[in-house]
Amino acid sequence: STSVGVRTRKIRLNWPVTDVLRFRSTWSVDIRAPNLFELFAPTNISSGSGFFDKYTATQNNTQVVTGGNAKLLPEIARTFTAGAVLTPDFIPGFSASIDYYQVRLHNAIGQVSGTQVSIQDLCIASNGTSPYCALYVRPFPFSNNTPANYPTRVYSYTLNTALVEIQGFDLETNYAFEWFGNWSARLLGNYQPVNQNQAYPGAPFTFTSVPPNAALIAKTHVTGSLTYQVDAWTFSVQDRWQGSYRRATTAAVQQVFAIPMIRAQNYININLQRDFEVGGYAMTGYFNIQNLLNNEGQVYENSSVQGIHYPIPAEQDIMGRYFTLGARFSF
Repeated sequence: STSVGVRTRKIRLNWPVTDVLRFRSTWSVDIRAPNLFELFAPTNISSGSGFFDKYTATQNNTQVVTGGNAKLLPEIARTFTAGAVLTPDFIPGFSASIDYYQVRLHNAIGQVSGTQVSIQDLCIASNGTSPYCALYVRPFPFSNNTPANYPTRVYSYTLNTALVEIQGFDLETNYAFEWFGNWSARLLGNYQPVNQNQAYPGAPFTFTSVPPNAALIAKTHVTGSLTYQVDAWTFSVQDRWQGSYRRATTAAVQQVFAIPMIRAQNYININLQRDFEVGGYAMTGYFNIQNLLNNEGQVYENSSVQGIHYPIPAEQDIMGRYFTLGARFSF
């Protein structure tokens, strides 16, 4: 009920050129309303001990206030996709598709703190007209830059300021056939060369994928699966691969890495299950092994994650090989 009125729209194109080839595309405007925590997170007041105010060139103690923001607006995302689907009649049961996608998220909700030096710079550069200047409560008008105008409070709020953009390609192939039972094979691939966000206008971009060949996470992911079903038995194997990448410094973050190269990882999972009945109730017993080859994550240095955290790259397995045995039933 706190949200303003919004308008969403979607345009879809589906063009079957032939029985074999079909083109598709989508353009849409979508929204996400702020959640309850973002709107009404409890206010917390702490001591900003030794806060340096650049505008008055004064270092002193002040109150730092954090909390939700009931004036948040919905996030707005513009999404474009375009792709093609291939269903050749000379290979029954086979289909393949490839799609390009681009998502730009405006008004993204993020935490902005007046204690950040970059936020102070934006306020000062605007001569007091920037909305970020509202994060500082001063006893006198902004025109007064004497130490007497040192802020009595500095706010840290959730604001509609961030920008997020991703671009990439999705590939999917499926093939189903019969041979002493039912077989189903599937291959999924994703390549995401662009993944970046900006915390607020004027802030440096943070890159998850850093052009041209560096990244903070793998840009390429491929998952393949094969399932065989006969009578009440089902057996499946899945292979999940993520590409290597080189960590590199960016304009926003200047770092030198002792281990700059993060190697590719491959994980194999298998699953066996059987359907049966007990006392007239349908049941399914299953047994699966995750990370069959016990492929361990690559340990590397990470200055921001220490202590009880296990320092391995994002998306890599931290458990090792493990087994699950169980049953499902309905009544």
